[in-house]
Amino acid sequence: MEIKDCVPYITSDDYRARMIGEYHELNIRRKKLGSMIQKHTAGLLDFELKCPIKILELQYEHMCEYEDILLARMQIEGIAE
Repeated sequence: MEIKDCVPYITSDDYRARMIGEYHELNIRRKKLGSMIQKHTAGLLDFELKCPIKILELQYEHMCEYEDILLARMQIEGIAE
């Protein structure tokens, strides 16, 4: 799935669909940020970071936590992926 595939879910009138879209969008963005952090750590990033790596790592950690919380809520509400 790509970010563009999340749009129909995120713009839905149904909160369950929006939650599914939010989960998928977050998952995609978290994975991309994680990949960028790994490339930076390995010295393979093809651009210079403007933001300190510690800020990006903190953002990644919080994205992981939020993804876990969102998934738990989805499971409780019977929307689990």
